[in-house]
Amino acid sequence: MRTITLRTNVIAILALAALFSVCRLSAQITDWVFLRSGPILVVGTIGGAQAEMSFHANAQVFDDGNATGTLQVRVVGGESFLYRVVEGQATVEDETVVEVILTLERVGEDGTPSGETDVVIVRPSSTIQDCLIYDFVGPAIHLEARGTIGLRHEHTRPE
Repeated sequence: MRTITLRTNVIAILALAALFSVCRLSAQITDWVFLRSGPILVVGTIGGAQAEMSFHANAQVFDDGNATGTLQVRVVGGESFLYRVVEGQATVEDETVVEVILTLERVGEDGTPSGETDVVIVRPSSTIQDCLIYDFVGPAIHLEARGTIGLRHEHTRPE
């Protein structure tokens, strides 16, 4: 009588586990939205009153709600609004970004937080190509600036 013994090949199991682990990690895709404008001199409104302002925006919003970046509005002959982006949300339809909502923390010239927070809603203009419309909810600033908004896909490996 013959006995068949099943031996587990430890090396083969470890190799398969490593293969599945690498395949799973490399398959993760992170989506993020970016927007950029300026620096540019624009005419907008603050509280409904027309104002000339220098504007610059650079922000990224990740699919988990985290965001990073800065927005600067410097009213010519008036107040400066400097913001750090702290979180965000993007609406994407058919690979097109239709709206970005950013939560902003106002900072002083030296970068220290002032304790004020505001929200800005950004959307592409429906009539002018490469133009973004910015509506700051807190200080009631409205402006339109030449800019770029888009969606990026990146393959990442979580830590």
